[in-house]
Amino acid sequence: MCSEYIEIPVGPQHPALKEPIRFVFRIDGEIVVGVEPRLGYAHRGIEKLAESRNYVQNIYLFERVCGICSAAHTTCYVEAVERLLGLDAPPRARYLRTIVHELNRIHSHLLWFGILAHEIGFDTLFMYAWRDRELLLDVVEALTGNRVLYAYNLIGGVRHDLTPQVEESLRKVLRYLRERAEYYKKVVEEDKLIRARTVGVGMLSKRDAIALGAVGPTARGSGVDTDVRRDDPYAAFDEVDFNVVVRDEGDAYAKTMVRIGEIVESI
Repeated sequence: MCSEYIEIPVGPQHPALKEPIRFVFRIDGEIVVGVEPRLGYAHRGIEKLAESRNYVQNIYLFERVCGICSAAHTTCYVEAVERLLGLDAPPRARYLRTIVHELNRIHSHLLWFGILAHEIGFDTLFMYAWRDRELLLDVVEALTGNRVLYAYNLIGGVRHDLTPQVEESLRKVLRYLRERAEYYKKVVEEDKLIRARTVGVGMLSKRDAIALGAVGPTARGSGVDTDVRRDDPYAAFDEVDFNVVVRDEGDAYAKTMVRIGEIVESI
């Protein structure tokens, strides 16, 4: 290591980190020239816990893998159990799983976008994004009964149907969020602070994204046209037409624009 470099430890407990992980950044001025990550702080032994629980109890265990994307974990689990048991969920239940899954995606992307704004010092935008997210969480609660851990998926179906009243509220909120997503897209495209902190930052080439096994918006922001909803569909995604949002820049700006585009696509 050259003496002119400075090492800055970040984590495993740090306000900027939403999960316990440790990085030692090597910097030259404001340029990060190297980083040593250390993973493994968040291991909770969920697989071992599942061995002592039955199929139904495990729904609520796997839902707690992550509070941000709880619908994804239980959808994966209950559909795996249904396949083992030779069960087919009714079509309406599969579509309701799809709806909740995409609502989960919208709130997750708004959360991510707000944190991005907060970390680069744009706290007004952070509050805008999280204010809009609250409206979505209210509708999710009306549909599933909960805001974070939905407890919505069951083996063979879902817990609650979509009522006309909730449908009306959902359509109203989604119309509003579509307008907000277009506004956020314009802000990211035009704001000098955001562009300075995202354009050309955190570069991940398409080749490296494939080699390192990147998935989701991270891969799609590096030009990898991949989406498990299309390539290995679950719930009712094989019956729903949607566009896979892909950008080629490979930087933090591209990852941001992919997520904003996916909010619109999910709506």
